[in-house]
Amino acid sequence: ELGKPDIIEAIRTVPGVQVLQTGQRGQTASLFVRGGNANFNKVLIDGIPANDLGGLFDIAEIQTTGVESVEILRSANSVLHGSDAMAGVVSITTRRGTSGIPEASYSTEGGNLGTLRQAASLGGAFSRFDYFADVSRFDTDNDVPNNTYHNTTMAGRFGAVAGRATNVSLTMRRTGTALGL
Repeated sequence: ELGKPDIIEAIRTVPGVQVLQTGQRGQTASLFVRGGNANFNKVLIDGIPANDLGGLFDIAEIQTTGVESVEILRSANSVLHGSDAMAGVVSITTRRGTSGIPEASYSTEGGNLGTLRQAASLGGAFSRFDYFADVSRFDTDNDVPNNTYHNTTMAGRFGAVAGRATNVSLTMRRTGTALGL
């Protein structure tokens, strides 16, 4: 709802959460929740842990493509989410198709420094099945020569109702980035 191109920009608005990025857009970013170590945050995408071994997660390349919501729990949650959730939990939920009529969208926006963002999505539901797919491309030249950034993200979620209280879903996400250093 904030209209931010990536998760890092949306998270910067949360009180008690600080983001440290080592350089321009596309460089490594760490998340510090209430002063805790960046390795002590658990990142979940549709309930599945996304952290590397040791707890590290580079949040800089995650675009808002296909993201329905981002929830941040700003305290120790190791009882619920495991020992690597000592500082906080970031839970990213992927969008699902909900309409019986397929919904398609396309958007484009641009700005200074050669910035251009384009996104297209398709989602819907049929009988016991739902689907949602989204693709986006973000390009910028930044302010320094030979300092471009490109990000192409594809996200999808496909689900089915398997029983009265059972849903099965497949979530896919692919991010490709390039830095022009």
